Amino acid sequence: MKFVYVLSVFAVLLLSLFPTAVAEDAWTVTVLDQYGDLVRPEGLEPSANFTLQVGVPTTITTSGGRYVVITTSRTNATVPLYRKSLGLFGTDYNGTHSINITLNLKSYEADLNPNGDFLHIWIERTGGSIEVEADNIIVRANFSKLLDDLRRQFFAYLQQSETDTKNELWYMKQAIQQYQKYVLALAALLVFVALFSARDIIRKNQKSHKQAEASRSAFDAWLKAYVTERFSMADKAQESVDKTMEKNGRGS
Repeated sequence: MKFVYVLSVFAVLLLSLFPTAVAEDAWTVTVLDQYGDLVRPEGLEPSANFTLQVGVPTTITTSGGRYVVITTSRTNATVPLYRKSLGLFGTDYNGTHSINITLNLKSYEADLNPNGDFLHIWIERTGGSIEVEADNIIVRANFSKLLDDLRRQFFAYLQQSETDTKNELWYMKQAIQQYQKYVLALAALLVFVALFSARDIIRKNQKSHKQAEASRSAFDAWLKAYVTERFSMADKAQESVDKTMEKNGRGS
């Protein structure tokens, strides 16, 4: 008898060391960390394993399929983080009353908020009725992913800055080439004007041009003398009379 008593006490102590879901008359869901302990208030690491321990009641009053559903701040019941069928359960169910499901948060990294998130877990019956909900489980901030995101944004900024700088240099080069064309066109115009001005200066300094200018001056002098010579005294007298009459007429 003493041996049986000692064995019973040992069995109780052994069971107390390993948390298990005890069959009850209601569905239960317990979240254990990677060490098999209840999740602490500070939550889980973003890459940690965790175990869902689903307790099936000893007496099932409503038949139907059961599902475990997990959502986060980035998911919803329509597209949850995790959804798994636990099977069909009826009044004649005689299977296991403790279902363990182990998951790894790193597998769902893309659906977790790297700044910190939570797991909302419940057991759902076909049709949408909720059998039981667990308290929200905190998922700590993923500093590694945050650093990766920051590093990626930083290098993306540098790459964009480099691209912008290259574009600005290209536009500046195009502007410089355009200005060079303007300068060349202006220089060509100045050379053109200078050549024509030099041609005129050269022509004026040529002997033939000087002879032509001298001939033109001599012709002008001869024409003036010819006109003066042909302008007779009578014509001059008539001109004087006309001026006198015009003057007298204005005086009267």
